[in-house]
This record gives sequence, C-alpha cells and structure tokens, in this order.
Amino acid sequence: MQHLKQDSASDISELPVLNVTAQMVLLCAWRTVKEVSLFLGELSEQAPISSAEDSDECHGKSLLTEEQVLTIGSHLAMLLVETKHRGAFEQAYVGFCKLCGRLWRHPSARLHNLPRLWMKELMDIITWGKGTKLCATRRSAGLPFMVQAFLTTELQVGGNTSCFRQSMAALLELADVTDNRAGARRSINAISGTATEDSVGNSTASDPSNIAENFKILYVSTESSDCVDTVEARIHALNILRSLFRHSVLGESVTPYIAQGVIVAIQGFKGKTWAERNSATLLFSALVTRIFGVHRSREELSIRNRMTGRIFFLRYPSLYEFLLEELKEAIASMEECYSSLQPGLFPVLLLLSRLYPSSLEGTDSNLQDRGEMHTNL
Repeated sequence: MQHLKQDSASDISELPVLNVTAQMVLLCAWRTVKEVSLFLGELSEQAPISSAEDSDECHGKSLLTEEQVLTIGSHLAMLLVETKHRGAFEQAYVGFCKLCGRLWRHPSARLHNLPRLWMKELMDIITWGKGTKLCATRRSAGLPFMVQAFLTTELQVGGNTSCFRQSMAALLELADVTDNRAGARRSINAISGTATEDSVGNSTASDPSNIAENFKILYVSTESSDCVDTVEARIHALNILRSLFRHSVLGESVTPYIAQGVIVAIQGFKGKTWAERNSATLLFSALVTRIFGVHRSREELSIRNRMTGRIFFLRYPSLYEFLLEELKEAIASMEECYSSLQPGLFPVLLLLSRLYPSSLEGTDSNLQDRGEMHTNL
C-alpha cells in the first residue's frame, strides 16, 4: 500500500504544470455561465412551482417558490442585458425561453403574468433608464434575445397575444425618427395593464401599488434618472425589431407590421449618427428578406425574389404614398442642389428594383389611376 502511494505521488510530481492564461480563464468562465443558464432553464421548466397564493399543501409538493423563480429570472435577465459574449448570452437565451414558456403556461395568475410585467420593465429601461448597462453596440448584444424570448414563448403557448401586439406597437413608435417616447410610453403601459389588474385581483398579501415593484428582475430605477438619449433608445428599438422580423417563429405574426417597419427603417437612413443609420440598414435588409425571400443567386436577381407592383402595394398599401413622398423629396433636393442626394433615396430605389409590372397593370389594376410614381421614376 505504501508502495502504491509512493508511485502515485511520483506520477503526480511528473505531470506537467499548465500555466493558467487569460484565454483559459475566459473559456472556463463562459462555459460555466452556459451550463448554469441551461441548468436553471431546465429546472424552471421541469420542477413544480408554487406561488404565494397557493396553500401549504401545494408549497410542500413544490420544488421552486415564487421568490426562487424571481431570482432565476433576475440572473438570466442580467446575463442577457449585460453580457457581450455571444456564446454566453445565447445559452442564457435558451434558459430564459424555458423559464418564460413555463410561466406563460402556469395556472397561477401571479406567475402567468410575470413575463408581461418583465417586458414592461425592460421597455421602460430602454426608453427612460439612463445609466444602465445596456449595450448600444454589437447590435444591442443580448437585449433583442431577451425581448424575443418574451414574445416567441407567448405565441407558442397560444391564447392571448396582447403582449406581442402592444410590444410591437411600442417598439415601432420608439424607433420612429421623431422623439415619440410619449406614444411609446402609452403602448408600454398597456403591456402590463391587464397583468397588474389580474395580479392585484388574485393577491391578498400584496399592496396593489407595489405589485409591479415586487416582481422586478432588473432592479433599475427609471423614475429618478434623467431620460436616456433618444438616439440610443432608437438604436435599441431598431436592433430589436430586426431580430423579431428575422425570427422564423414570428413569420406570420410580424406580417401586419412589415409596412410600418419599412417606413421606420427608411427614415432611419436619415439619422444623424452612424450607429443609427447602421441599425436602420440592418433592419431594412431583414425586411427585404422577409418580403421577397432569401436571395439565392449571387449574380442576378431571381424572379423568385421579386414581386409585381400590383401585389406589393395590395399587401402594403401604406407604402405607396410613403415611397412617392420620398421620391418627391429626393427630386426636389436634387433640383435645388445637383450634387445633393437624400439618404432615404437608396433604400427606396432598392425596394422598387425588386418590383416589375403586372400583366394586369393598366387594365383592371386598382393602381392604374396612380400614375404619379411612374412619372417621378
């Protein structure tokens, strides 16, 4: 036995000593974050959860309490909001999706409405919370993933989709080139209106005035801080919209918002900062792919990636007047100064290049009386 101990000690002493480098520490750190996120997501999806309104018998059979669910949600949310390493926040997104999906399905009104309250809290921070750690670079990092987790899980569960509709309205208003945060605030407040009423109506131990405060997961105050820069808020909104329009799960659900998304993206080309124009470019690219499909040919535009003007304007009628006004504005600018080009002209021409005349154009088309665009072209 003593001989074996001596052999093992000599073997250990002969092992090469590895130098711990910064790269190794970083690798181990993000892998730890990845595994912890996946474990918390699996735990929240599979384990029984009890709310504060349940009986003592239910508490005895449950593995997770309401407070522990809030702790898990806060941990995953902070990873998504503050982490810039894509490999780390992508796994946090998977865990957060599992948590949100479980909460949307939970029979307790308090737990069922948590994702709605969290979405409202996040939109408040994007709109008004100055001094937060939201990343305006790297396409807003994990912020679009967090919003995506709220909305995709709500649609997958089915039933009421008011959170999705109100969130899309708030994001489009926030991404508008004008400072429309007052309108965005009304849409944001509508996100949690029903949720707060349901939570208050089913709670006997909580003060209604503090119900939303008790369910916070990001713990960022927006009441006493100065307003966040409108440009930064608009950049976040554009990046989130790009993520939502690209997501395959939201294909049919985002269709009613495509026209307004195109308007917001083209207006973003006129932004005063490069970051704003860059985010608008990415959003416009995502919308073109959503409308016309993936470009399969590198050399020339396939007929599968084009559309007749008749079908296009029947699907998105509000774009006709908007594109016409953009063309008029560009023409007036060039007539005033020959070397001056409007930034919004390029996306308009790119969009029109995907259209071709219909065989019905000029016969029974409802656009036959609208010759102004052809005249301007």
